[in-house]
Amino acid sequence: KTISTWEVMEKIRILVRPDEFASLKVTKSTLEFVRLEGELADRSRLQRILSRLEGQRMNLGGFSSMLKVRAVEIKDDFPTKHSWDSYFRDAKHMNELKAGERPDTVHITGLPVKWFSEDGGKTPSEPLLTKIFKKFGTLRRIDVPAADPYRSRMRLGNNIQKSSFGEGIFFDVFVQYIEYMDFVKLMDALRGMKVMKKDGQNCLTAQIK
Repeated sequence: KTISTWEVMEKIRILVRPDEFASLKVTKSTLEFVRLEGELADRSRLQRILSRLEGQRMNLGGFSSMLKVRAVEIKDDFPTKHSWDSYFRDAKHMNELKAGERPDTVHITGLPVKWFSEDGGKTPSEPLLTKIFKKFGTLRRIDVPAADPYRSRMRLGNNIQKSSFGEGIFFDVFVQYIEYMDFVKLMDALRGMKVMKKDGQNCLTAQIK
């Protein structure tokens, strides 16, 4: 007999009341356990919800034994200041006096084209992105490959594979700052965040990396 993931999710939602999840999804399900990942709209509620869930037991229809709940915060894999500082410090082929060979460039993937376009959602707008990212500091350069009509025609090297997944729907942007601290400000602002767009009464979010 399999575990009803729907039933588990409903019981979890009841346990955290009066708080609610912004989203709750099943990431793995076996005959022995169900793993769920939930997101909160407000991080200040995290510890309160973890304490409500941790150690709880629940009965499921058709099972004689009780299911035990374990609740932990998922640590993200977002780069830390220590990781990028040590990478560039220890890289022998890098010269920290040169732009691009020190921590100064942020590569963001998964941005929805329609949210950052001015031509009906076909091409991301480089001027719009420049306006957004210069709020964190003085830009040296911003590069949006999807906004370059000639980039897609360039032949890629044999050691590079081009993926068509999400092409035309999402895009990448490379943001390079003159000052190191401006780079740090953007990285700190992006840590653990999603991109959100308000559409009337609705809020749409997109996962970025």
